[in-house]
Order: sequence, then C-alpha cells, then structure tokens
Amino acid sequence: MGENYNIVFSNKEFADSQLNIKRLKDIKDALPEYLLPHLDEKKDTDNITLIRLESLNNSIKALSTARDSASAMKLGKNYF
Repeated sequence: MGENYNIVFSNKEFADSQLNIKRLKDIKDALPEYLLPHLDEKKDTDNITLIRLESLNNSIKALSTARDSASAMKLGKNYF
C-alpha cells in the first residue's frame, strides 16, 4: 500500500459514491489476512463514506453530489 494519497469517489448520486466504497470494502474483505492493512481503531476511520489510514496518510472518500458546475469545483477542492 502506498503513502500520502487521497482518492475521491464522486457520482451523480451520493448513494452511488457510497456504493463504490462498499465495493472496495468487499474486495478488501476477500483478500487474505496477510495482505490486509493494519487498522488502528482509535486513529483510523472505516465507514460508508470514508476510509482513512492515519499511519500512511491515506484516505478514500465518497463525496456528495454537486448541483451545478461551480459547486462541483468547490466540492473536490475542499477535500484536498
């Protein structure tokens, strides 16, 4: 697993972005235990909208839907 990355799942519907996170978790759950990242329950986040590994400074986030192009630009910029 790499370090210092941010991935954003954005879709026409927020539920679709959340579904992408769920699919990623399903793939992770199918991996053998020795390939799984170590999650620190006190520091890391693993829910339907965000997966964050503090030790590696990595995050994967589902963003809500933007209603127009101006808010779409702000949505992604606010995350990074």
